[in-house]
Amino acid sequence: MNTWSLWIVAGLLALLSLGQTLWIAMETQTGVAVHGLPHDLCREVATSGQMSVAEAARIYTACLNEAGVGSQALCAQVVRGCLSIQEAGQLYKAFPMMSEWEWKQLRPLSACHMLDPRCRDWDWKALLAGRIGVGMTDTQVLVAWGLPTKVTRTTTTFEVRELWVYEGGVFDGTRILSFRGGVLTSVETRRG
Repeated sequence: MNTWSLWIVAGLLALLSLGQTLWIAMETQTGVAVHGLPHDLCREVATSGQMSVAEAARIYTACLNEAGVGSQALCAQVVRGCLSIQEAGQLYKAFPMMSEWEWKQLRPLSACHMLDPRCRDWDWKALLAGRIGVGMTDTQVLVAWGLPTKVTRTTTTFEVRELWVYEGGVFDGTRILSFRGGVLTSVETRRG
């Protein structure tokens, strides 16, 4: 082998070594190397920059182990700052039948109502899946679909009527919901 070939081989080995070092640094930075924290949550925490990955792993572990929250999705909500460890523990104990997918759909507004004893008998599986129906309260619809794009309110001496408009986004077309006295009376879909 000539000198030129040796330099090329040495350069390639150095690049491989540098690549391995960079890969390890990247894994540590994104949190993949932190024990117990799911990969997607590690990357989310590392890219947000709101806390260190080590702090996120500490919170996640405390929620999962010390508080006894058996749902990884609920623990992730705690790391994101949507819930406290105590709230996650209360929710997990109050609704043990919820699946990981359903806990992933949880929004802060949902959690607030789920912890309210007056709302315990609501169909939380349907609400977290975004299913609504005639007869639901305006609060239940807010929990299921979030805030409408537009609200039109008409008040008479006998009742309050509202039209809630949800445009585009998750839906194909526009959804118009009619409420009388805070209760859903109809759902209309307009396409195109």
